[in-house]
Amino acid sequence: MRSKHKNNLPFEARKVSAKEARKRATEGNPVGDIEAPGQNPHVHHLFTTPIWHQKRVKNFEKIQEEIEEVIPEIDFNMIETWGTTHYLSTKDFQQDLFREYMLDSLLREIQRNVTDYLIELRFEPRPFQMCSWLTKFEKGCYGHIHNHGTSDLSGVYYYKTNGKDGDLFFQSPAPGHGMSKVCAASCGGSRRYIPQEGVLLLFPGFLDHGIHTNDTDNTRISLSFNIRFQ
Repeated sequence: MRSKHKNNLPFEARKVSAKEARKRATEGNPVGDIEAPGQNPHVHHLFTTPIWHQKRVKNFEKIQEEIEEVIPEIDFNMIETWGTTHYLSTKDFQQDLFREYMLDSLLREIQRNVTDYLIELRFEPRPFQMCSWLTKFEKGCYGHIHNHGTSDLSGVYYYKTNGKDGDLFFQSPAPGHGMSKVCAASCGGSRRYIPQEGVLLLFPGFLDHGIHTNDTDNTRISLSFNIRFQ
């Protein structure tokens, strides 16, 4: 059964246009950004990689119920060419679970968060295509370092976790930072996120990331997705 909700974002008028960004740039700010309260005006954080972190989604209980109903219908398998990494609900990443299983509550929450994320990124609204899949990490499972190719945005929602069954980590997209003693600590290397039920993360699809090995007896389940704007 297909969802009645379309993948169209209800954007507000708070976004900053390209014209306004250029205007701000001519006024002295080279990137057209608004200086945040407490930010040192002498430091410009160029080429940053913004990650959207929603600590707990709205309507959490309803979202959990919808996914719980789907889990028994999923045939989880590993992708042989990846080795014994983790279990997936897909082999070709062409599915859209939101449409197939009417995960409307989570879809609305993703739409709301993507809207706010794009406002911060000052990206013009437009329709998008989406694919999504469930991931299962049993004891010994891990996620090799990878990225989501040409996807404009990617994301993950944590449905079931004990918080100790494998952290998500991102690697710096600018490895040159590691060559500088000054920048290595603050800008280089990798950064990790501890999984928690109800957390929603959004990030650029090009960003390399992986998942630490699940050394616990808990089975962790999350829902991942890719977004491509037209």
